[in-house]
Amino acid sequence: MRADSGARLEKTAVNYRPARKERRCGTCVAFRPEAIACEIVAGEIHPAMVCDRWVPLKRSHPGRA
Repeated sequence: MRADSGARLEKTAVNYRPARKERRCGTCVAFRPEAIACEIVAGEIHPAMVCDRWVPLKRSHPGRA
């Protein structure tokens, strides 16, 4: 899920912004709540935000919705 170079992308490069409805960092496969981080985007990531790289969690992750 990381950028090709292995480096995380800047928030401005992925249009990091306040989320609407269920499409948010907290419901993305790349979000790491224990680290308040993302596998793709650099910096502290808030679960109520979203970016253009959002990919939904599968329903098999009951504790992360």
